[in-house]
Amino acid sequence: MEKSLTEWHELFQKSNKLPYSPVNDMKGPSVNFENIEKSSILRHAAPLLGEHTRSILQSELNYTNKQLHKLIHEKIIQ
Repeated sequence: MEKSLTEWHELFQKSNKLPYSPVNDMKGPSVNFENIEKSSILRHAAPLLGEHTRSILQSELNYTNKQLHKLIHEKIIQ
């Protein structure tokens, strides 16, 4: 089944279930992002699984060392 651009446009305009806008030109990026610094330098590797668990539990949730040791002993965290 083939529809013309006009037919598709009318169908999409009637539907409130998805955003729609015709694309009239495919040249270049759809949005020019200005003032965004581009960097190709990798500053550090991604953290290992659980690498920051203890510090987050302590700083954000106020876990004590005793609570952390219990979680480690119960193998809930590493």
